[in-house]
Amino acid sequence: MYKKVLAAVDFSETSRLVLDAALRLTNDNPARIHLIHVVQPVTEGYALKVYTENFQALEDEAVEQAAAQLKEFETSDKIPADQIHTVVGDRAGEIRRTCACRRINPSR
Repeated sequence: MYKKVLAAVDFSETSRLVLDAALRLTNDNPARIHLIHVVQPVTEGYALKVYTENFQALEDEAVEQAAAQLKEFETSDKIPADQIHTVVGDRAGEIRRTCACRRINPSR
C-alpha cells in the first residue's frame, strides 16, 4: 500500500480508471490520494505573441470551471480539499512539481 498517490485526471473517460487505480493502490483510502487537473495556458501553442486583455480572464475562468468539475468528480468528496489541485501550466511539469512539493513519491 502506498502512503500517497497522485491521480492526474483530464475528465476523459479514462479518468475514472485512473481514480480507481489510485484507490486500489491506497487500499480504497481516498484520504491518501491527491487529485490533480492541469489547465493548459490559454496562449499555449501560439507562434506569435498575442495581445488581448481577455486572455487572463479566460484562463481564470478555465481554472474555476476545472476546479468545480474536479470537486464534483466521483469520489473526490472523500478526498480532503487540500489534496485536490487545479493548476495552470505544462501538464508533465506541473504534475512533477506537485509530486515534489507534496512529497508524493513511489516509496511505500
